[in-house]
Formats: sequence, C-alpha cells, structure tokens
Amino acid sequence: QLGNTVESDAAVCKAPVMPPGSGSGSGSGSSDGSGSGSDYSLPPPPPPGDPGASMKLAGMIGAGAGLVTLGLGFYFGSQAQKINDDIEDQGMNEMWRNDIREYMDKGQRYEYMQIGFLVGGGLLVVGGTAVYMIGRGKTNEAQSQTMAITPSVTPSGGSVTFSGRF
Repeated sequence: QLGNTVESDAAVCKAPVMPPGSGSGSGSGSSDGSGSGSDYSLPPPPPPGDPGASMKLAGMIGAGAGLVTLGLGFYFGSQAQKINDDIEDQGMNEMWRNDIREYMDKGQRYEYMQIGFLVGGGLLVVGGTAVYMIGRGKTNEAQSQTMAITPSVTPSGGSVTFSGRF
C-alpha cells in the first residue's frame, strides 16, 4: 500500500512547480528543490545568427527574378526580329499577307515587351545584387567586430593583448 490519500494527492497537484534547486530555504541546495538556488543555471544563449542572411536571400531572389525577366526580354526580342525579317524578306512580286497590319502590330508589341522586360530585368539584377552586397556587408561587419583579449605570462613578466577589427 502506497499510503496516498485523496487529500494528499490534491495538495500535490496544487503545489507550484519549480525547477530543481530553485526552491526557497536555507542551505546549499539539494536534489529535492529545497535550497538557495545556486545549483540551477540557465542554458547558454544560442549563437547569434547571420545578420545579413535575409538581405542576402532577398538579393539572390531579386537577381534570379531579374535573370528570368531578361530571358523573357530576349525571347520577345527574337520574336519581334522574326516578324521583321518575314516582312522585309517579302519579295517585290509576292502578295502581302491578308493580315499584314495585324502582323506588324504583333511585331511592334513584341518589341515593346522586349524593351520593358530588358529594362525591368536589368533593374532587378542590379537591385538584387545591391541588396545582396549590403547583406554581405552586414555579415562581414558582424564577423569583423570581434574582439580578443589574450593574456600571456613570461618568466620576466606578463602582458595583455587587445585585438579587434573595426
């Protein structure tokens, strides 16, 4: 028989939960939680992350989108050139297409799309590269702002060396 009663079980459930060693009382602490709290310590904080990681990722995504956009610009430019070549290679004695006006308009639209995609893609590549470089600078800045203190002892004395990057 365990000797537990309903009343004692209820009292246990109402007792505050404390981490080991953080109880109050006198003494040097024990494993049952009654002590001065000196045997309980917090885990060390996690190492700091890369402060420029999100900017570097955003820069890579922006530059990648810019490259895709540049690819679309080259595609529409080649389509516009194809239509232009079809119209210019028309023989003098050959009949024009029935939809020549619409075909020329289509070539003009492709040229406008080429210009828009090339300009937009170029801006995205330049902007993405700039954002990446700013993020990279933050990473290097965080890494370069480390400081070291090195004590050394020799038979004739001792010294302390402070070093760091700014």
